[in-house]
Amino acid sequence: MLNGGDSKHSRGSGRQTNERKIFREGDIDLRGILGISDDVRNGYRNISIRFEIDGEAPSEKLQQILEQARARSAVFDVLTSGVPVSVSMGSVK
Repeated sequence: MLNGGDSKHSRGSGRQTNERKIFREGDIDLRGILGISDDVRNGYRNISIRFEIDGEAPSEKLQQILEQARARSAVFDVLTSGVPVSVSMGSVK
């Protein structure tokens, strides 16, 4: 989600990152997806991402790189901005 952007921005800043770990978690109730309950959301209720970055820059600079990556992430934008989605069907012959 953000890992491509943080790599690009760390290179662009001239700062070396030695190791990056990205942890992603999501809260989802499968009863919605499986159609077991109409009272349960059919999708994620929460998504969290945690970075662990070892780099040669001060922690403030590493935080700035992370913020730049978040600001440039198309996936983060779609998930947090409520982008309209259209669904259509054509005839199949």
